[in-house]
Amino acid sequence: MKCMRRIVRPIVCSIMIGLMIAPAPVLAQEADAPGQPGDAAAQNMQVIVTATRGKLAQIRKTQDQPWQSVRVGMALEPGAEFRTGPGAAVQFRIGDDQLVTLDRLGTVKVLEAVRDGQKARTNVGMKYGRTRYDIQTSGVDHESKLTSPTTTLAIRGTGATVRDEPGYVTEVFGGDGDLRMLNQFNEMIRIGTRNRNAGATIADRSTARRARVESVSDPGKRAARTKTETTVVEDIPGQGGDDLREFLALRQSRREESSIGVAPTIASLVLLMGFFGGNAGFTNVDMIITDPNGHVLGGKDGNVEIPIPGQPNFPAEIDGVDMVADAMGEGMETAVWPTDVPEGRFDIHIESRTGDTAIVTLAVPLACTTPPGGIFCNGPLNVTDAKGTPVTIIQGTVAGGIPLVTEINVAKP
Repeated sequence: MKCMRRIVRPIVCSIMIGLMIAPAPVLAQEADAPGQPGDAAAQNMQVIVTATRGKLAQIRKTQDQPWQSVRVGMALEPGAEFRTGPGAAVQFRIGDDQLVTLDRLGTVKVLEAVRDGQKARTNVGMKYGRTRYDIQTSGVDHESKLTSPTTTLAIRGTGATVRDEPGYVTEVFGGDGDLRMLNQFNEMIRIGTRNRNAGATIADRSTARRARVESVSDPGKRAARTKTETTVVEDIPGQGGDDLREFLALRQSRREESSIGVAPTIASLVLLMGFFGGNAGFTNVDMIITDPNGHVLGGKDGNVEIPIPGQPNFPAEIDGVDMVADAMGEGMETAVWPTDVPEGRFDIHIESRTGDTAIVTLAVPLACTTPPGGIFCNGPLNVTDAKGTPVTIIQGTVAGGIPLVTEINVAKP
């Protein structure tokens, strides 16, 4: 998860999309008129560049103008386009309370940004790449959309991330609040808050935190958990957390067929690395894993060893590389071995790329046996720590030059 030192807002909350260059059909649109007929008070919101990373971030103010390098402080209008190359990222603010972060190899265009009194209407189009969209304050009625060639996401909460890349399943990383996604089949899919009656018991939490808790169905014993463990459980797949629902699509995209009437089980491994307590929009904590066969997963600046189809014992993927901490200073990366998990020791190295201090939790979801297309969890596997003790959670602190180094041992029963 990458939180660049200068980027003031996350690349994680959670919605992500595919990457880089020329505007797609959806990006080719021009922004709508500042207001509908009769809306004299409606006016365009200004777009301000707040942070950049790398040398390959560019912008053009209109479609007929040449691309130029992005500079912090640039003031733009709706219709502006951004694009990033390898290792680059750009962050910009729309109005006073909306922050958009475009990760490496992506292209976005501000199609619409209109404010009319206490109502704000925004539409950001993305041809490909990964984009994080955050709404930082309340009190304004936001009608915000993040549009890609394969989906349109309506954001009714505090943020989301979309990833839309050629050759990959479009992924929506659930934000805090209510999200509604219109896919390419014109199907409306709701992602987000399910339990709206829990507010009275969590009134002391922030709006974003409250939305996250309300979106979790936790069957466990809450009273027996520490505050840190509760934070982790809220994001564990299978417990109702929204941040990792993309793995359902990942598993379904690799669905295995069986000639027998009983669906086969899968020995899969999922490792969740979450951090909190970092600086909002800055902290970048990355996870690097070396598997029993010596393959390295993850790395600096998102350099990930992509699994080669058919290569034995390395059907693994990491998600969330280069993600930035969200407005609450939290972030997450996930490593997944969907099938054919190698047995033996996994060496895990977690470090803060930006030097900020953060509290890190490595979670190994409870083992279970799951048919293809079901909830993403581990199983059937035995996971232990260096001492041979069954393990589900490992915690520690990372800071500048002080990584968290640990290991787990995986065995098939």
